[in-house]
Amino acid sequence: MSVEKRPERLYFPVLAFAVLTVFVAAIAWQVSWTRQSRHIFDRYSHRQAQRAQEALQELIDHPLFEQRKAQGESLLDSWFRRELERAERGLHLDALALISEEGAFIPASENSRLFFEEYGLQPPLSTKKLPEGFELLPLEGGYEVLVVFTLEFPRLLKLQQEATLAGLIALASLSLLVIASLVFTLNSLEKRREGLELDARLQQFGRMAAEVVHAIRNPLASLNLQAGELREIHQGDEETQEILQAMQQGIVKINHTLGLMTVLNRENRPMNQKIRPMELLHQLRKNFESSHFLMKIEVEADEVLLGNEELFGNMLENLIANSKDAGARTIRLRLFREGQRFHLLVEDDGPGLPASKDVFQPFFTTKAQGLGLGLMVVKEAVELHRGRVTSSSSSDLGGACFEILLPV
Repeated sequence: MSVEKRPERLYFPVLAFAVLTVFVAAIAWQVSWTRQSRHIFDRYSHRQAQRAQEALQELIDHPLFEQRKAQGESLLDSWFRRELERAERGLHLDALALISEEGAFIPASENSRLFFEEYGLQPPLSTKKLPEGFELLPLEGGYEVLVVFTLEFPRLLKLQQEATLAGLIALASLSLLVIASLVFTLNSLEKRREGLELDARLQQFGRMAAEVVHAIRNPLASLNLQAGELREIHQGDEETQEILQAMQQGIVKINHTLGLMTVLNRENRPMNQKIRPMELLHQLRKNFESSHFLMKIEVEADEVLLGNEELFGNMLENLIANSKDAGARTIRLRLFREGQRFHLLVEDDGPGLPASKDVFQPFFTTKAQGLGLGLMVVKEAVELHRGRVTSSSSSDLGGACFEILLPV
């Protein structure tokens, strides 16, 4: 039989793929943007360096420059330095310097001098050893020009890359958080849906069971009555008495099983009846207590509760039957009140409960011939009375322990 995939189970891989796609797209955009920015910067920087090269070549080719040079005047005179500084400002350079054929280093301005001193640049220079943003270009006549353009741009670009990387890390973290939240939400929805489906199936089973129980109980009661009359007629026949007693015990077990089935039917069930737990326990003691099974009832608060008496009785009967069937020889039922809560503590000296198992799940049983409905009926009955039931191990008797809390 093929298992149908539920649509909500497809949400996680689809959403995970979408988040991964966005993340990869963001990384691709970052790489592309960085490359384009670097390309634009390199192209523009080289263009500015060429413009500086052309400007200084025009300055060297100027007749006044040749005249001053022929007269043996220094290249550091005011006219030449002024023209160098004007070229530096006009081209928006960080620094500019002319290197003569004799190796003299002539900065365009005081700022350029301080800038080159900070980097420790002195002739002779090699293009392979220059920092990023520096360009060394030749001029005619053996001169060279050292151009430094927008060193701030690479630093800003690096800062932008670091900021983008931090953003990608934050995006990845957020994506993981979103995926984890979606997994948790989808798991919660899945469990809730499964619980609702199980509840709906149990409700349907309960309605069917109510019709079956109604059809069986009447002839079963008649059969039990007739068995009792036969026992009175054949009081002296021990063999017949044993057979009829076994028949009546079988009828009691059938009635108990039918009672389990009727609990699942919530329709038309009055919940405003007065319940006296102590009276119900004493009635149940007559049915269960024997020389092999001792029932201890400790009543600290004889409360009157509102609910469904039959349902409450079934709950108590199932708790007692669960201990007896598990092999317990002693069961202690303690009734007390704390504030606005009524407590029913049920402990036994049996083998206890299996660890890490939800014993209230439908059809969970440790008995070879058990239906696995007894403790589920207990939980159902407690919740219908707006209460809560928990299971643990008894610290006093060493077996199972069930604690029921009900509003007073």
